[in-house]
Amino acid sequence: MMRKVKKRIERLVSTSALAVENPPTILITGETGTGKGLIARAIHYNGPRSDGKFIHVNCTAIADHLAESEFFGHVKGAFTDARKDKIGLFELANHGTIFLDEIGHMPMSLQAKLLGVLEQRTIRAVGGTRDRKLDVHVIAATNRTMEEAIESGSFRQDLFHRLQVLRLEIPTLRVRGDDIVLLARLFLKRCSLRYGLDIDDISAPALEALLAHDWPGNVRELQHAIESAALIADSRELMLEHFSLQPVSTSGGVTIACQPQEHVINIDFARDPPLLNEVEYHIIQAALEYANHNLSRASRLLGISRDAIRYRLDRFEKESSKSPPPENG
Repeated sequence: MMRKVKKRIERLVSTSALAVENPPTILITGETGTGKGLIARAIHYNGPRSDGKFIHVNCTAIADHLAESEFFGHVKGAFTDARKDKIGLFELANHGTIFLDEIGHMPMSLQAKLLGVLEQRTIRAVGGTRDRKLDVHVIAATNRTMEEAIESGSFRQDLFHRLQVLRLEIPTLRVRGDDIVLLARLFLKRCSLRYGLDIDDISAPALEALLAHDWPGNVRELQHAIESAALIADSRELMLEHFSLQPVSTSGGVTIACQPQEHVINIDFARDPPLLNEVEYHIIQAALEYANHNLSRASRLLGISRDAIRYRLDRFEKESSKSPPPENG
């Protein structure tokens, strides 16, 4: 999965697309800790704008009443505390890249202004009277399911489409297989150099435990686990006892029986269980059959909207287009 993402990035930075005055915006989606910030930096520092600044903005860390001034700047006297002109983050990133992290939580009042910036490629400082032209690449990231945020009314649909000219979905670490081993050894190398440690490998039992762990915190959790183990290790190899990983259960399962009865889902966590989207797919299909394919009735049965049902079915069909749908039972 990550190989596909890597190839897309390599293809993108090798073209002139990011060097033009109006470069395509990129939306990076994925769970917390999957490395969305690393992907954004890789695009910037390997692309044609690497000589420009990379400005990382955490959209959740800026107070709503200061957001417009922080993003677009202000002129002296624009408000009580505006004692001098201030350059905004967008202008600071001019000719480079601005990375809008956690954009799914951006206040609605600012979303309309951001949409205008993306469409017109100009900004106006708070209290200012003239527009300033921008040449900046915008990369955004979020751990939210944006379609659901749009449905709930907390995110603008037009801004979402404007942001995802290119979209990179970063898979969770638990489904990335050999990436866990590669990343673990990379983090160990970096940690050893940083702290001057003489540790050069990870034992086979430790690697087996790393592969078996679920990694709810994704890449960030793995990095912290390696760093913690390296700091207490008393050998040149990280051993299983150096890690504080929860043991993996060897048994446990559940059966979900829906009406009609042909939709039966057997989940055995020790034996290749179905993914959550596969379980969702079967439940939605069962509800649709029970409702005689009346979408409104099925949505009431499931407690979600008609659009949410369509979105989940479309998403599953796209993800499974290269493989047969899951078998019942």
